[in-house]
Amino acid sequence: MSGTRIPVLAAVAALVVNASYAHAAGDAAQPAAPQYNLEGRRITGTVVTTSSVGSYTYVQIDTGDGVVWAAAPRTQVEEGDTVLLPDGSPMPEFYSPSLDRRFDLIYFASSMLVFSSGGAIPKDFQQHCPPGESSGAELDVRGTERAPGGLTIGEILERTADLAGEQVLLRGKVVKCSRGILGRTWIHLRDGTLGPEGTGDVTVTTRDAAAIGDTVLVRGTIVLDKDFGYGYRYDLLIEDASITIE
Repeated sequence: MSGTRIPVLAAVAALVVNASYAHAAGDAAQPAAPQYNLEGRRITGTVVTTSSVGSYTYVQIDTGDGVVWAAAPRTQVEEGDTVLLPDGSPMPEFYSPSLDRRFDLIYFASSMLVFSSGGAIPKDFQQHCPPGESSGAELDVRGTERAPGGLTIGEILERTADLAGEQVLLRGKVVKCSRGILGRTWIHLRDGTLGPEGTGDVTVTTRDAAAIGDTVLVRGTIVLDKDFGYGYRYDLLIEDASITIE
C-alpha cells in the first residue's frame, strides 16, 4: 500500500468517518471516542422495524444469519424493504438519548441503499467492486505498460515530493477494491514497478467503477500526508481520479 496504515481495530471510510456517527440524531458523544474501520462491514437483509429521529434512520435488519441494528443518514425506508449498508461500523454499548435506548451493538453507516419490498439486490452490487473490501493481491501485474505521456507507479513513488498537488496519468491493474466508503470507491493499483522502499502499490479514490483484475488508465491529483483520523494515514494518495477501463 502506498501509505502507512496504522493498525487499529476500527468500526470504511470513509477511507474520514463523519463525526456525526458519535452524535447520531443529535445524541451526545460517547465518553470514549470509538475507533472505526474504513472498510466497515457490509450488511444486507430485510428491514424488521425502522424509526427516523433527527438526521438518522435506525433499522433492525434480518440478515438471514441473525438480527442486527443499524443506522444511517435519514433514509426513506419501510418494513419489509431489502437494504444494503456498505460500510457498517460497529459501536457497542451505544446509548441514544433521543430514542432513550441503549443498544448492545449497533452499526453506523455512511449510506443505506433501499430496494423494493422483498426485492433482490441487483447483480451490479454483488459483482463489480462489491461494497466492502475485496482483494486480488496475488494478481500477476507484470507486463503492464506505461501510459503514453504518463508515469509508472515506481516513478510516482520515487518523485513523491515533486508531485504533490500535481495531476498524474498512470496505467495499472486493480488489486484491491472497496466501494461505498464516503460515497467513493477506493482502489489499489500495481504495475510491476517499485519505489525506492520496494513498495509498488498506490491508493486511488474515484467515483468511477472498477473491478479487481481490470487494467485501468487513471488520471488524478497527488495528495501527500493525508490523515483521515482513526488511525488511517496515507503518505501518498491519488484523489478524485477519473478511470478508464481498458
